[in-house]
Amino acid sequence: MTKAFIAVDWGTTSFRAYLVNGEGAVVDQVAAAEGILAVKDGAFDAALEARIASWDKALPILAAGMITSRQGWIELPYLDCPAGAADMAKAMHRHIMASDRVVHFSTGLHFASPTLGHDVMRSEETQVFGALESDAKHFITPGTHSKWIDVEGEKLVSFDTYVTGELFAVLKGH
Repeated sequence: MTKAFIAVDWGTTSFRAYLVNGEGAVVDQVAAAEGILAVKDGAFDAALEARIASWDKALPILAAGMITSRQGWIELPYLDCPAGAADMAKAMHRHIMASDRVVHFSTGLHFASPTLGHDVMRSEETQVFGALESDAKHFITPGTHSKWIDVEGEKLVSFDTYVTGELFAVLKGH
């Protein structure tokens, strides 16, 4: 049995929060088309509290995504690949909100791709860590910037980014 927690994926243009119970099931969620760029004057604390106010304040919050970028709440450096969940856990940053909620910020990953140069991701790695119990060695995460991720054992060893979602949006709009 795992401990209940709140998972937050806060990107550039969208916000998603999930209330996860002790069995690992999502029991409630909040989503908004308001990412980090919609937060005025760095009021991230108030913006997060407004969205999850009804959830238990004692639950830890695990936050990932662009929220840890230069434009976000707190900038964290990337970890280099290969990296596993234990590496990510060691690099987390703890923050106490004004409401006394505890937020654990997760950093992103960096990979020096021999074909595409330097590449980074923030939050997609958390999706892959959740699927490592499968036998899969390759993962594709959809989105504005799709990631093709390679895994060896319990570590993410490489990835490449493709602008498939961004390209689709441009083509759809014309």
